[in-house]
Amino acid sequence: MQGRLSQKKDQPLQSFPIKTWEDEFKNASLIGFNKIEWLIDGLSDDINPIFSEDGRLKIKKLCRENNVSVDSVCGHFMMSGDILSNDKDISSMELKKLNSALLASKNAGISFFSIPLMGSLSLKNENNKFRILDLFNNYISHDRPMILLETDIDAKELRDFFKNLTNEFGVLYDLGNANALNFDICSELKMLKDLIKEIHIKDRKNHGGESCSLGMGGTNFQEIFSTLKEINWTGDFVLETPIFNDWEVEARKNYSFSSNLLNLLI
Repeated sequence: MQGRLSQKKDQPLQSFPIKTWEDEFKNASLIGFNKIEWLIDGLSDDINPIFSEDGRLKIKKLCRENNVSVDSVCGHFMMSGDILSNDKDISSMELKKLNSALLASKNAGISFFSIPLMGSLSLKNENNKFRILDLFNNYISHDRPMILLETDIDAKELRDFFKNLTNEFGVLYDLGNANALNFDICSELKMLKDLIKEIHIKDRKNHGGESCSLGMGGTNFQEIFSTLKEINWTGDFVLETPIFNDWEVEARKNYSFSSNLLNLLI
């Protein structure tokens, strides 16, 4: 995930690395990563290069030079919940921003665009479910990347929700969040295997605990990756891990940990 491959003094972890985004391509390549998930955070969109033609050309150039691809975008700006605001001016502005981000992503050659439906957008709220389905089915462009939904509801409820969507939508499954929510991850992976297009490798302490270095929380990665091999899952993995005081120490440690997990799939 973008922003995990450089120090970002005084910036939130989940934020676009304004000063170091170009460096992150080289840093990713040196460690061994072959993909970066782009981040649109809602804080610095006016200078985020994905929104300009010259910026997208620069992104593609850096991809070629460093043998690192950008195949997915995280629409973190949606976490504001403004798209469901009761103020029509605010919700209309946020819808316009979403469609602009989808178009920019398409023009950058992006395959997946993830939307976090948590917090004020949580599908645990029945009214949110109704309004989000209306939004997705009637108000967003169909000429766009596949939209991946990251949610805080269990697999059964999520499958029911997807019955009302087209096949232009998929699931982003976050292992750390699922552990913190006390989900039966292996059962969920089996139930959602045809919908999951991307998995976030993240670790969190049990019972809603904080994010931590991989292997230091309660996520049972060995069992999870044995299940992924069993169901023959072949999508993309993205590390969404904290950087603490030193991005490189954490990135190298988490890369090594993840590489060992991926060997279980062979």
